[in-house]
Amino acid sequence: MSAVVYLPRDRYTTNVRLRIEQELRETFQAVSIDYEARMTESALARLFFRIRLPKNADVSHVNTAELEKRLVRAARSWSEGIAEVLREGRDAEEAKELAAIWAEAFPAGYRVDYEVEDALEDIARFERYGAAAERAVGARQERPGVHVYLPEGAGATLEEDARVKLYMLEPKSLSQILPYFHNLGLEVLDERPFEIETADRRDFFLYDLGLKYPAGVDPVSTGELLADSFGAAVTGAAESDAFDRLVLREGMHWRQVTVLRAYARYMRQMGNSNSFGFMADTLLANADVARGLSALFAARFDPELNDAERLEAQETVRQELAASIEKVATLDADRVLRTFANLIEATLRTNYYQDKRHLSFKLDPSRIDGLPFPRPMFEIWVYAPRVEGVHLRFGKVARGGLRWSDRREDFRTEVLGLVKAQTVKNAVIVPTGAKGGFFAKQLPDPAVDRAAWMAEGVESYKTFISGLLDLTDNLVTEGDGERLVPPSNVVRHDDDDSYLVVAADKGTATFSDIANGLAAEYGFWLGDAFASGGSVGYDHKAMA
Repeated sequence: MSAVVYLPRDRYTTNVRLRIEQELRETFQAVSIDYEARMTESALARLFFRIRLPKNADVSHVNTAELEKRLVRAARSWSEGIAEVLREGRDAEEAKELAAIWAEAFPAGYRVDYEVEDALEDIARFERYGAAAERAVGARQERPGVHVYLPEGAGATLEEDARVKLYMLEPKSLSQILPYFHNLGLEVLDERPFEIETADRRDFFLYDLGLKYPAGVDPVSTGELLADSFGAAVTGAAESDAFDRLVLREGMHWRQVTVLRAYARYMRQMGNSNSFGFMADTLLANADVARGLSALFAARFDPELNDAERLEAQETVRQELAASIEKVATLDADRVLRTFANLIEATLRTNYYQDKRHLSFKLDPSRIDGLPFPRPMFEIWVYAPRVEGVHLRFGKVARGGLRWSDRREDFRTEVLGLVKAQTVKNAVIVPTGAKGGFFAKQLPDPAVDRAAWMAEGVESYKTFISGLLDLTDNLVTEGDGERLVPPSNVVRHDDDDSYLVVAADKGTATFSDIANGLAAEYGFWLGDAFASGGSVGYDHKAMA
């Protein structure tokens, strides 16, 4: 076959010629194509193509009119193509406005690798993402847009199984992005980064990554899980570590994985000798148990279940979980998994279904195997990407301070040692003692920016206090009496419990007003008595 193509001379570029050649190659299933280009004083450039066909090829099916339309699209300028596709399905005014904004936004490298129709899809995602970011002004960080797609030949003729496009408002280097995908069990094969600047001076950053998936994982069906998990990690809503492998391999949502991660962090604080990585590997190697643990947690605390449904669900899950644990091959793995199950059974309340950025559990220490003595009556464990904290209370009515700890690995041991002395001191004030401590995990270097260091400490303290209040009953005055109000979306496996007092301690001496402010936001019945000291109380240390 031969083809002669005329196009405006100022339109002719190597990229245009390659796009035309590709259309001809695909249309005729060409073995090879030779070309000759002629440029004269004429307003038109001429391209002559000699198309070698396979033996016994039948080209009677080729629709020349449709082929010509495709060649017109291949030869159009980028801005014309953008304007043309935007006019489809939109009114003229909206299409004109969008074309003015986006016609020249995409860089030359993007125009080589993608078609105008691809740009239209990216424009739609950037517009949705930009609008979402504007609505989220004041939020810590807006979630990036994520789109998983299969290029032609993925997993067969290509090494990559799928590609993912990331739509961001801020640039990221490959070294920043890689750990998130690595922890999900994905291999990043290549990256195509593009900076896109619109006519209305908005900057967007597009990253197109080639991915290799673990065996047996379907890229399409897990696309939403990947998007949610990556978005949570980038925005700081979740930590990124080896536990993330459960997301794609076992189809678990990142919030379900966060529950297991939070219990694993507590296990380290209670003195479990197994490493955090070993716990993650054990859950991944015993996926049935991991899913069973998540199901047990849901059966105990899903507020949508009534009491009868909850009892039935727990009994069913316990039997299945016990059968799964019996199949575990090694003693170390068996112990770790049974400890997870034990902690879930010992949990009395959780704020998981309040859908917050932090997670808190109220525990019954008497039911936790292997917990060091003395064991408090109640314990609240607060976990978040930026902070971890624990509050030990040796009676329903007990008081004590909260400490800003600098012992990341064993701050619970520190608090447990302090609460012994607090219990003795409180014998002449209230029946018994309590103590709490938190560790801020994302502190900047105080030598570089002391103010930023303090600000992060305050935010960590506020997250810790919020985690405690999330699980505490409230008292509301009605007439001459009071009515107890449980926290919303919290299933309680214990009796009414409305007494919680936090005092100042090391590092938190000036934070009492902050704690009282949070108590006011929650409408907590103790009000300014929630935290002693501050502007409405007295500073006994200063007086001394």
